[in-house]
Amino acid sequence: MGLHVISGDDRYDKRSHILDQLFDQLKQDPDCQIYYIVPEHSKFEMEAVILDYQCQKFNKNSASLMALQVASFSRLAWFLMRDQKSKQSVSDLGLAMIIQTILRQSKDQIRLFRRQIKHPAFAEQLLVLFKELLEGNVTASDLSEDQLEGLTEDTDPRTADLEDLKLAELRYIYQAFLDELMRLDFQNFQLLNDLNDYLKNSNLSNTVIVIDQYDFFSSQEMQVVLNLAKCCKTVWLALAVDEEILKSKQSSRLYSLACHTYNRLRTLSYSLGIDFATESPEGISYLANSDQCVLLDSFKQLILDHRSYSSPMNELPDLRKVKESSFCHFSQAASLEEELRYVANQIHDLVVHQGYRYRDIQVFARHMDHYQAIIDPIFQANKIPYFFDHALSMKNHRLYELIIMLASLDRYQWQLEDIQQFIKSPLIRLMDLEPYFSDFTEEELEREYRHLLAQVDNYLYTHQLSGYQVYQLDYPWYFANIEQAYIDHQGKSRPFAQASLIEAFREGLVTRVFNNMKHLSQKTSGEALATGFYHLLQQLTVTDQLRESSVVAVKRGDQGVFRQNEQVWQLLMDAIQEFHMIYGQNSMTLEEFFLNLQAALEGASFHIIPPTLDQVRFSNFISPQVQTPKIAFLVGMDQDALPLIPQDSSLLTREERAKIADRLLPYQQLIQPVNFYQGFELLQAYRLFLKANQRLYFSMAQTVQNKVLDWSPYLKTIIQRGDFDVKIISVMNWQTKEKDINLDTIGQYPMTLAPILRSLRVSYETASPIESLSQSIVYLLQSHPFEKERLESFIQGLFRFYHLPDRIDSDLALALYGKNMSLSVSQVEQYYQDPFSHFLLYGLRLKERRIAQIDPMSAGDFLHFSLDQLAKSLQDQAISLADLNSKDLDQRLHDIIATSLSQQDFRSFNQDTISQAVFKQLQEQLFAFVHLIHQQNEQLPARILISEGQFGRSKNDLLPSFSYSLESGGELFIRGKIDRIDLIDQINQAYLQVIDYKSSNKQFNLVDSFYGLDLQILTYLAVALKKYPRARSLGAFYQPILQGYRRADKSIAQLDSEGLKTAFLKERRLNGFVTLPSDVLLDLEKGASLSKQSLIYPVRYKKDGTYYSGSPYFDSSQVKTLLAYTHWMFKKAADQIQAGHIEFAPFIDAPYTPSLRRPYRLITGFDASQSYSAYRQKGIDKKAVLKAMEDQLTHLKLQRKEKSDGITD
Repeated sequence: MGLHVISGDDRYDKRSHILDQLFDQLKQDPDCQIYYIVPEHSKFEMEAVILDYQCQKFNKNSASLMALQVASFSRLAWFLMRDQKSKQSVSDLGLAMIIQTILRQSKDQIRLFRRQIKHPAFAEQLLVLFKELLEGNVTASDLSEDQLEGLTEDTDPRTADLEDLKLAELRYIYQAFLDELMRLDFQNFQLLNDLNDYLKNSNLSNTVIVIDQYDFFSSQEMQVVLNLAKCCKTVWLALAVDEEILKSKQSSRLYSLACHTYNRLRTLSYSLGIDFATESPEGISYLANSDQCVLLDSFKQLILDHRSYSSPMNELPDLRKVKESSFCHFSQAASLEEELRYVANQIHDLVVHQGYRYRDIQVFARHMDHYQAIIDPIFQANKIPYFFDHALSMKNHRLYELIIMLASLDRYQWQLEDIQQFIKSPLIRLMDLEPYFSDFTEEELEREYRHLLAQVDNYLYTHQLSGYQVYQLDYPWYFANIEQAYIDHQGKSRPFAQASLIEAFREGLVTRVFNNMKHLSQKTSGEALATGFYHLLQQLTVTDQLRESSVVAVKRGDQGVFRQNEQVWQLLMDAIQEFHMIYGQNSMTLEEFFLNLQAALEGASFHIIPPTLDQVRFSNFISPQVQTPKIAFLVGMDQDALPLIPQDSSLLTREERAKIADRLLPYQQLIQPVNFYQGFELLQAYRLFLKANQRLYFSMAQTVQNKVLDWSPYLKTIIQRGDFDVKIISVMNWQTKEKDINLDTIGQYPMTLAPILRSLRVSYETASPIESLSQSIVYLLQSHPFEKERLESFIQGLFRFYHLPDRIDSDLALALYGKNMSLSVSQVEQYYQDPFSHFLLYGLRLKERRIAQIDPMSAGDFLHFSLDQLAKSLQDQAISLADLNSKDLDQRLHDIIATSLSQQDFRSFNQDTISQAVFKQLQEQLFAFVHLIHQQNEQLPARILISEGQFGRSKNDLLPSFSYSLESGGELFIRGKIDRIDLIDQINQAYLQVIDYKSSNKQFNLVDSFYGLDLQILTYLAVALKKYPRARSLGAFYQPILQGYRRADKSIAQLDSEGLKTAFLKERRLNGFVTLPSDVLLDLEKGASLSKQSLIYPVRYKKDGTYYSGSPYFDSSQVKTLLAYTHWMFKKAADQIQAGHIEFAPFIDAPYTPSLRRPYRLITGFDASQSYSAYRQKGIDKKAVLKAMEDQLTHLKLQRKEKSDGITD
């Protein structure tokens, strides 16, 4: 009996040495029982290694482990105490719930940590600390000599000893934690203590224990080792430490942790009377090859002994030999992507040309998260099967997100954002669509559900629905057109209304979620809450959706998703089961249940089991390695990865740990992690050279997350002293000769595409010739079947980064816009402003979602509605505004506003205090505008002929439209709505004017009309004259509804009521143009002849009664030219739209062009510094516009005549 330490560092094959002795032992004594103890996560791999070794040793095809069992310490307890009554166990999930509950219950007692209680990270830190204390046999009283109750409530934290208060609070929480564990009597936290009690009274004289892969033992594990040494035949401990270090009894930077373990075991063994022996590694063969031994020795000499760094190079001759061999390779890339692409190509070459299997190759890294997002596209491009051995966080999975959404719905009473996120979860279904779409397949039903979901989401967002507005079914949802047919995701109209399907979805949401959660919130016991929550998940079909996503993933060859869903669901079930076990009989609210569940899952993680055997494994190089691969790629070997600067996130500082450690007994332990940091990092660097037995590839990226990096100082020293070549990886460095180019040497087609495109772009930017090697690769890629056309389009795209398409196919244009077109005037103006913006708005029909609130569009709708209602009330009574006094006018407006609020479009105007305030200002603007019109009517009595008159929409329109034959054989219809047509009825003549309301102070611009940017009032005038051919045109005008405020200066303050009225009218005249001679307009308008300035229209009069030259007046011939040019512009725009012209060509003085502004700028990517040439200039002078229009129209007439005469160009 006794403890035997087998020394020697990692270069020795101690495992084979031990196994040989074990098999010899079994041969001599078949009844001997052997336990090979390794860390929990290494059991499976170690079993496989021992079985393989047994087959090789005895030259057999199969082997079995009967007398030799691979176990962890906890598994050993199960083997030895299997006859004893088992107890329940709890995992970190349950511990997190216990800590969360303790914190919640202790918030009144805790002061220093009170603000931290609500943060999940604090509970995670406590869990880590408490597990360390438990494993070190540290009690609550060891943390602090002061109890929290001793620090009275009247103690001011600002003057108290914060360290004492902190330790007292930690003691209080830890004691409550221990009390809860004692009450629940969990097996796994007493397991090793129970095992120690069992070993003290047991005789295992025919049992051999081997302990491997441990550098450190907790206090509980240490006690188990010592008790095993007392009662077993022998205990062998393979400890990675040099015998010379042990003999010298000196501290070692490289083996600091192992030396600490060795010295502690030796001291305790002597004090307990246990035989303690150290076995020399002499006679044990090397696991490392000769190159590795040279590297390991050089590492010790160069890194550990700084004095040797200045030694001459000839003192390290063997390191030169390693350079000459093919064992060790160093490479450096500019970025992580280039580094990983190089690794993928090397792996491809090793498998295709050098006969290796994927399982012979392993990739190691320190910062796994740097590569997690980019490994899949890069490895898949070379069709490399891989397993990314990295723990996945539960909180990043959709199931955890769903639980958080359910908790938020309950906690915050169904807020809009929570509802939107919840209904979009892919793990739930809130209604069955099959009764509505019986003709759809399962895949089509899935797409249709997503289509319906988008419509429900839009409705919720538009009307800003939340709380009772959603879950109280008697609260009505209003629809603008309740009978509007539902359009499915295929664009087909269905025989049921869109409103009915949205209501059905709402009913499913309330029935399956709200009602169930309401029922769940009425439960008061933990058992009922756990059971009810599980049934809620079943109601939401969560398991069905997880299963369906797994099936889809398996079909596309992604086994990982299947295993991930399986493990995540099991993790949730474990959490619910442990909650039931801990709090099943406790009274609890639903909110507390969610808090406990969130605490359990917040820090939970899971590993994916490797789906296949032949694949490249990508893992962290600090993870214990049981089997050594043939080839190892060590990526990210930079200064940040090795040594890794420790981030001490423990709740205990170094000083506090030292203070607590001084009070501990020999069987207790609380280590200082900082003391072992340097040794741990040195040991990890030392073990890098043992990661493979045939070839090592070291690489690093110079720039990571915008930080410039260098090699790890450990590796940099080896590179410099060994004079190793560092291969510079770049997209132009193909590592192959031109004559050997094929897809096997440079990687698969997708892998090669990106680097060669970058190479061509660099050549273009540097104005350097393309290398012959790159040309050869392009020719090779062009020969790839099915890829030539795509490759050529990619190459063309290299030189047109900011280029948007100028045209689309005419057939596509006809499909988008139709052969027969119906365009509004504003759509035509939009096309002339920028064809690409028109394509985005009306071709692709892209638009942002609107909220049913007072925005410029809804405000304009309200003002137009109110003015239209006022006009109709006047028309019904056959009176004009001038016939009303101010009081009657105000009363009519109040009645109209009250009516408008009952309209669905304006319900949101009264939904909250902010909307009410904005609506009040809007009413003030409406009253001011109507009184302005009233005053203008007093100057020139006019009767409203038509208000909000539509044309070009249907045959029942009040106004006539215009149609044009198009080159495609189709027809164009111009549609629109005229806000107002007024009639000024004189004895001998009737005059009409067209008014278009605007929210801004828009002016008519003749130059803009020439470019097609201002055609609105010209079109409206043409429609009005077509409707009333006998009336004479007075003009067409824009009238701003919203008027700004004016400061009441001295000039205003001195005016009387009539003067104020005149000043008011002058500042708020119509904008547009007149078509009557000055003498006629002077006769019509009262007061104009006195002021020499029209109080209504944008004209001024000279002394002789004629217009000033700047007044916007067009005679009848000019009006005829303007209207004819407008007609031609309509036809021209429609022909170009149908021909597919979508040029990105904004005007430089039009900053509000959609394609230049968010959100459409995200699509165009416009940058004036890059694409200034895309801007258009308006190069015509205002005086030359009419002549240019006439010339254009004359040219068109000649063209039509030539065509009719049979003359062609």
